Amino acid sequence: MRAAQVIHEHGVDVPVLAGPAVLRVVVLTAVLVAAGFGLLRPFLPLGRGAVRLVTGIAAAGVLGELLLAEGVGFPRQLVVPLLAVLGVPLYVAGHRGDPRFAPAVGLVHRAAPYVVAAAAGGALVAFGGAWLGGGGAVALHTGLVVALVGLSWCALCRPRPGASVVAVGAQGWALACATVGGVAHVAASSLAQVTG
Repeated sequence: MRAAQVIHEHGVDVPVLAGPAVLRVVVLTAVLVAAGFGLLRPFLPLGRGAVRLVTGIAAAGVLGELLLAEGVGFPRQLVVPLLAVLGVPLYVAGHRGDPRFAPAVGLVHRAAPYVVAAAAGGALVAFGGAWLGGGGAVALHTGLVVALVGLSWCALCRPRPGASVVAVGAQGWALACATVGGVAHVAASSLAQVTG
């Protein structure tokens, strides 16, 4: 009987909680997928499945980052509108072509480049403040949340041929590069805190 007890007395005695570790993996995966999409978007054909995947993963990354962050650089009252702005790409990506919503979906597609530009500007300001002005972890987390929202909207951009293709591609590239740099800075600062 003692042998059976010894076999079943196993566990992990590590002082790490699994919840935050899983959330960090979700956020890092979301950043890599969304940023990779932002970088490759001008060169790849855009299918409905890819748009759904990117918007869904970016949304999961935003939620994970909001749960992990010790704070963000905007009031709590703006979290709900931020989630609503994040939900629009999810809805449009899953839209099945109902003619009643076609005008609204068209409006969202036309507005997407402007939302991406605003998100890119906000993320670059937050990241720049953290890197240059000592804004700290709150500014980095704020920039990461805003950047993931922007990358989610980047999947909805359907620029017309010409200069708008270059502009949308440049916005996606800038946002993706800033996002990767921001998450690398967050990871490096977290590692520095852990290792002392």
